Amino acid sequence: MSSQATQFATSFERLGRRVLAQFESLPEGWWDRGPLSSHRETLLTLATCFLEESEYWVLVIIGGRQMGGEHAVEDCAPDVHATMLERYERWVTQMYQVLDRLPDAIMNLFVAVPLSARETFGAESVTVRECLLYALEQSGLLVGRIEGLGQMVAERERFLHELRTAPELGSEPDTREDDARETTNVGRAGGAKQAAPMTLHVSLTQLLKRQPDTPLGRRDALLVCLFVDQSLRCAEVHTLRVKSIDLEAGTIAVSGEQGNLTSLHPMTADTLIAAMAYLPDVQGQEPLFAGCVEEQTNQVRPMGQRAIRERIRELGERMGIAKLTPEDLCRF
Repeated sequence: MSSQATQFATSFERLGRRVLAQFESLPEGWWDRGPLSSHRETLLTLATCFLEESEYWVLVIIGGRQMGGEHAVEDCAPDVHATMLERYERWVTQMYQVLDRLPDAIMNLFVAVPLSARETFGAESVTVRECLLYALEQSGLLVGRIEGLGQMVAERERFLHELRTAPELGSEPDTREDDARETTNVGRAGGAKQAAPMTLHVSLTQLLKRQPDTPLGRRDALLVCLFVDQSLRCAEVHTLRVKSIDLEAGTIAVSGEQGNLTSLHPMTADTLIAAMAYLPDVQGQEPLFAGCVEEQTNQVRPMGQRAIRERIRELGERMGIAKLTPEDLCRF
């Protein structure tokens, strides 16, 4: 019968195989991609974290080994695949080397907890068993994040593929890249011409709403919802104030371009959720979306229409769509 420590090693190996299976299920070109371009986490960064976390608790804390000198998996281009396999095989071997020789009696002995983790454990030392359980728990959580991220990346790539091959975009695939969109008159004699809005795939609009849980990400999520779900114009979004949003009533008070007419718009569920997440970030601020601060008065000015358009364009480029405009989102 195998020792308790060996059983832990077997569990670690199973988790490692799940990580490898996740990588094998996706093209290598996707390994360094997040669900959105603004996401810093990728399969490779999480895989490196998985290795380093388990190595630290098992090989260093319990095994007493000195670690260091290993490069992150994502830094091993161009042969990332071979490097990752080699690193994982070495990791499995080292885990067994340390844990296979631990008798059951040692499981109740104490090891020192590093200063950075003492708050987590609430003690300066824990048993070997508790240390292994913690390492296994953290490794399992990382594997779950890796598998979840892999699904999100695959979903993103599938959505983008559908977008690129959608009939409404597929007939003229080069028009946006060549800055040669079909143009249309704005509706008054002698007026300038505008680019006709594109038709967006429903999957892309949903991805655009999924922004990072940061102040900037929460702002962008609400900005996208105001165009996609509420169909507001850029000039209307520019004039919104924090007090324009009534969370209890679920409405947005939108002023006309001259500021003399106000209409109430019921918020969709996505807009309401985005507003609830974003408003705590801007309490005490007058404009809903802040722009520059005037030096003399220290007054926060609203985000300009040009800045809003530029931000929407940037969000579109992160999703692989060039020259996205608020009008494109409103058309959805």
